[in-house]
Amino acid sequence: MYSSIFRHIMSPVIVGTLLASLPGTGATAGQIGLRADTVEAYIGQTNIQVPIYIDNPLDSVGYFSIHVRLDRPDVCTLRTDLDLAGTLIESWDGANTEVLDFDGIHFSLTGGCYGFFSGCGTRSIPPQSDSLPLIYLPLDVLDSPDTSGGFDLSISVYAEPYSEWLMMPPPFRGPQGEPVGGSYQLVEDSLLFRCMQWEGEDCVDWERVSLPPYDSVEIYSEELWINDLVGDTSVIHINRRPCGDMNKDYLVDLSDLILLVNYLFMGGPPPYDPTLANVDGSSDGAIDLSDLIRLVGFLFSGGPGLQCL
Repeated sequence: MYSSIFRHIMSPVIVGTLLASLPGTGATAGQIGLRADTVEAYIGQTNIQVPIYIDNPLDSVGYFSIHVRLDRPDVCTLRTDLDLAGTLIESWDGANTEVLDFDGIHFSLTGGCYGFFSGCGTRSIPPQSDSLPLIYLPLDVLDSPDTSGGFDLSISVYAEPYSEWLMMPPPFRGPQGEPVGGSYQLVEDSLLFRCMQWEGEDCVDWERVSLPPYDSVEIYSEELWINDLVGDTSVIHINRRPCGDMNKDYLVDLSDLILLVNYLFMGGPPPYDPTLANVDGSSDGAIDLSDLIRLVGFLFSGGPGLQCL
C-alpha cells in the first residue's frame, strides 16, 4: 500500500528520476555495426592482418571502445602492434589509440577523443559504410606440429552495452562527446522500501528491499540512452601451408623451385617441411627429381596441380 513513507522518502528519488530522463544535448539515434572480414591464412603464419570495419551510416564517430576476442587460444594469439596505415583513423594521433586488457586472445581497444579534451579538434569518422577498415587486427597462428589439415578460427568483435541507467560508459561518442549508436528508450522499473522506524505517520528510518515485505513501492519510468550495436563473429579458415611452399613464405613460386634445385643438385639447405616438398603425391615421402619435374610443370607449363600427402 502507499503510505506517508512515500511522501517523505520518495520525493528525492522522483526528482532524480525526472532529471535523469532529460535527453542529452546533441545525442543522435542510429545503429552502428562492427564486423571482421575474412582473410586467407595458414598454419604458422605470423602478423596476419584482419580488417575490422565499422558501419556508422548516420552518426559521426569521434571516439570508440571495442572488444576483440579469439576462440582458439591453443593455436592463435593477438598482437598489439597495430598499424593504422590505410584505415579510417590513419590521420588520428596514434597516442589516442590504446590497447587495454590484453591477454593474448582478447583486448579492448579505445581510440579518439572528443569535446572538452585538449587537442581533439574536430577529428571524427564521418557517416560511412563499407569504406576503409577501422583497424587491421594483427594475429599470429602458432606453428602447430599437426600440418595435416586446417581449422576454423572465430573472431568476435563487439562493444559493451551502454545504458545511463546501468552507468556503463558509452562505447561510441560523437565529435562533441555526445553518445551515438543508440536511441532514447522508455524503461519502466520499481523501487521497494520498508520502514524501519515510524513516528506517527512519518517514517524516520527506512531501507530499500528487493523482496516483500515492504511498505511502499514506486513504479517509475525513465527515458534512457540505450546502445544499439550490431556486433559480428567471423569464421576464418586457417589452411594447411600451401603444397610446394619450400621456404615458408606461404607462396609457391620461382623461389621455391630455386631452393629445390639447390637442395637436390648443389648441397643446399633442405625444404623447411618435407611433407610440402613431396609435391608429386608419392607415398614414399622422398624428395627427388619427380618432385622437381612436377613443380616445373605446375609453374611454367600448365601441368597438373601439386599433391602433398
